Amino acid sequence: MRNWTAVFLMLFLVSCVAEHESSATQNLSELCEKIQEIKILPFKGEPVEDEVYNEMIEAGDSIVPCLIDKMTDTTLMADPRQSVHFGGTRVGDVAFWVILRITGEDLRCFLPEDVRAKWKDQGIYAYFGFIKDPKNRKVLQENVRQLFDERSSYQKEGKTWEPIKCVTWEWPDDIRIKEFIESREESGGYIAIIEVDKKAQFVKEGERFGGLEVMLVDAVNKCLVLRAVELDEERELCLSKEKT
Repeated sequence: MRNWTAVFLMLFLVSCVAEHESSATQNLSELCEKIQEIKILPFKGEPVEDEVYNEMIEAGDSIVPCLIDKMTDTTLMADPRQSVHFGGTRVGDVAFWVILRITGEDLRCFLPEDVRAKWKDQGIYAYFGFIKDPKNRKVLQENVRQLFDERSSYQKEGKTWEPIKCVTWEWPDDIRIKEFIESREESGGYIAIIEVDKKAQFVKEGERFGGLEVMLVDAVNKCLVLRAVELDEERELCLSKEKT
């Protein structure tokens, strides 16, 4: 009688575990279908008030396989990034960006070398140019799937996985504003004199130099907004704060 009781309890526990796993899988699938509801992605990983995004981040690695499946979804949606917006953003793009947030991997590492080379001048637009061809979305998806499978196997062995590094550009150690002067060009505006690693140069809005792009020249508040093209990362630099 005791043996039958033990068998019954074992079968009951197995049934409960299977039911729990099935329910969890269904919940993740339902969450994946809500990608279009994401309204905002953090700029640098800071907390944001977006319920769907936060739920995905909380789900962690368990939701990544589902998000990888969604990478080829070309349904249009609003670009939820807080940086440069792109009007042709698809569900697959946002699924990819959420995967990158969860895993800490670098977008550029999944791109072919020729596309990665364009990133230095084009930034994120090199990515958008690549996935414009639907076939390349599939290529990108397979690259992500392969790395995630490798990452999962590595972690199952109890090893610590470090995100792959494929970018060598770094922000200058010493960069500061020296002065703002009014432009003599017909277009008007202001020019900033900045010092990068003790070398002075004149810069104006929209100009690129040394891997950086001048996004904004704010002479009133005496600030510049610079974007590292290869990193697709912006920083504010102010004369009063000497902030980098």
